Amino acid sequence: MSLLFALAKVGGQILTNEKVMEEISIGVTRGIQKLNGFFDTDGDGDVDQDDLQFMREYSDMLVSIWGQAAMADVVTEER
Repeated sequence: MSLLFALAKVGGQILTNEKVMEEISIGVTRGIQKLNGFFDTDGDGDVDQDDLQFMREYSDMLVSIWGQAAMADVVTEER
């Protein structure tokens, strides 16, 4: 229990450091921007319904391909 307490105490001290909090904020902001760029499939700067529809159709195609590949493996193994 004392190890957990020590880790929590050190973690609290680190998170109260202004420079650390600033760097964490910058990292989170960059991560959000990266995800936004990844999910914005039409490049309009906004993740909207069109982007989500595109990702759903893409994932449906991937699942279908994986299913067909699995069936092909089964047929190949049976021969």
